[in-house]
Order: sequence, then C-alpha cells, then structure tokens
Amino acid sequence: MWGGRLSLPPPPPPTSTPPGPPRWADGSDLTASGPDGAAAGLAAAPPAEGTGRADGGGGGRTSLPRTTYAYPDGVFQHLPARVDLDLAPASVYADAVAVYIDDRLDRRSDGRVTILIDTRSGHGWSNMNAFDSLPYIQEATRVLGEIHPERLERCVICPVPAICHTLWEAVRPFMSRETADKIVLVSGPAGKDDPMPAELGRHLPPELVERLEEQRRRVMARESGGDGRRSGGDGGAGGTPP
Repeated sequence: MWGGRLSLPPPPPPTSTPPGPPRWADGSDLTASGPDGAAAGLAAAPPAEGTGRADGGGGGRTSLPRTTYAYPDGVFQHLPARVDLDLAPASVYADAVAVYIDDRLDRRSDGRVTILIDTRSGHGWSNMNAFDSLPYIQEATRVLGEIHPERLERCVICPVPAICHTLWEAVRPFMSRETADKIVLVSGPAGKDDPMPAELGRHLPPELVERLEEQRRRVMARESGGDGRRSGGDGGAGGTPP
C-alpha cells in the first residue's frame, strides 16, 4: 500500500519535433484539398543526386513545384513543363504524382480515372526539352498504369506535335500492353500560347476543358512577370482549381 499519492516524474521533453506530412511548395500538406476536393502539387522529395541544389538549410527535403490538379469525376491534370530536373530526377516526380492521385481515390468506389498530360510549355516554368520530356512522360504513364491499372480509364497526352508521334511509337513497345492501350495521343502544337486542339473535346467535356485552361493560365500568371520570366517559386500561393 502506498502511504500517499503516487507521484510520477514528468515525461522527458521531446528530443526533436516530429516530422509533419509531406509538403507542397506552397506549404500545404499532401492531403490538403480545396472546397471542391481539388488540390495540386508534388510531395516534398529527397534532393537529386549531384544537383547541388540546397533545401534552405533544412538538410533533408526539397519542395517540388506543383504539377498536378484534381477535378471532379476522377479527372486529373498534369503539367510536365513544370517539372524541374535540377531539383529531383524524373522518377521522383512520377512517383509523387502517382501518390497524389492514389491519395484522392475513393476506396469505397470503383470509379475510373482520366489523366490529362498537358505537354505545352508555360511562361515562367522549367520547360523540359523534348529529349527529357518524352522519357519523363513515358515513366509517368508507366507508374500511373502500374499503381492502379484497374482504375485508369485513359491517359490523354495533348497536344502532341507530329514529330513526337513517331518518337512515342518507338517507346510504346517498352510499356505494358494494358497501359499502352489506355494512352491516347491528341495532335497539336505545344507552345506556351497555343490553345488546346478541338479534338480534345472527344475525350473531355468542353466546360471541363475550359476549367483546365483557366487553371493553367492562373499558374502562369502567378509565376510570370508578363514577359515569361520566372518570378520565383510558387510564391506561397495556395490556390486550387476554381
């Protein structure tokens, strides 16, 4: 029997702050979403080997630029022109996009997913050259097809310049047949100010295409000083698709 109240010593102070969830470049976490369930970006990722890019003194993680936006009815918009290979290798971006999409899949539903990979360059973006962008898109579509093959309805790559059709056909045999059969190429010029080709309307409703276009314009407006020069990072903006 204790002669009085049992007094326990206070717990020792924590030795370090527990790590938080993966972060977007704007400071929001991986699972953050807007009022309509839309959010965007890539998770923080380890710095790329040999890039010499610092992470601001934290010594651990680098915030990658936003590249992916979620919309209702299982539609995702991916902007590979925002991928900066000086920050992380292509495989890190591809895996992060897959994680982002996987996080937003309703486990109670067997709804299908449509992914639009918008290949156009953008004002103030990193704008990979064609020799880097094709292998990256190939890696991204491979990962997306393997994560949830039964959920991927189709992956629309648009717009695709004519010369890239030949290059794509050269890499298609190296993909699984199941994934390759779900990829749709839509022809068209892919410059910064080129509009989406009308043929995209065969795969997505016009009102959604306009919404995707508006989000792309918003991202460019945040990062461009009007002449296409980069104004620096995501600027802390936490906007989501309207």
